[in-house]
Amino acid sequence: MSPREIILCQNENLQLFEDLYSDTSSIYRTETYQRNFNSYIENSDKELWGIKENGLLLGALAIYKWKGLPYFTIYDLALKQIQSRNLYIESLNEFLIHILDMQNNKGYFTFFTANQFRPSRKKQLDNFGYAPLMLSVFDKYDAYLEEIVPENSRSKNQRFDELLGSKTHPFEMWIRRYSLKMQYRKI
Repeated sequence: MSPREIILCQNENLQLFEDLYSDTSSIYRTETYQRNFNSYIENSDKELWGIKENGLLLGALAIYKWKGLPYFTIYDLALKQIQSRNLYIESLNEFLIHILDMQNNKGYFTFFTANQFRPSRKKQLDNFGYAPLMLSVFDKYDAYLEEIVPENSRSKNQRFDELLGSKTHPFEMWIRRYSLKMQYRKI
């Protein structure tokens, strides 16, 4: 197996990202929509990162840096379906460690995500105290559930509404905040 490489979306590799996001049969995604990939190249507040192995893009995620606060949002995560659950978790964990360490080194210690509510995940959290996809990268973070947005509703908070694409979703959405614990911050 060749080593994995973390890459930033740029003009010379744009096609890799377009191919990944357009292949809806082989990626874990809940929703598809038309993306303007050039906006990641042209906008300094947005970045699109990928994890590549053997010339193939295994996954990607976008980062949006907030204006006026040292926060960022992780969104638009797409991952190729991998047969082995352990390999999937290993790849995702490696990818997130790299991305989060890079942001932390720039002084961005807090980030937000929006995730579709899954009843099976809530049941596991309630019954066992863990979710099925626990990643070690999150051990360094304090996590908070900021808002639960009911299905077919919009957030009452403008920033969270923007995080959800300023539209309703046919399922409940959870807005989460993660903040790097003080002992891991390099200040």
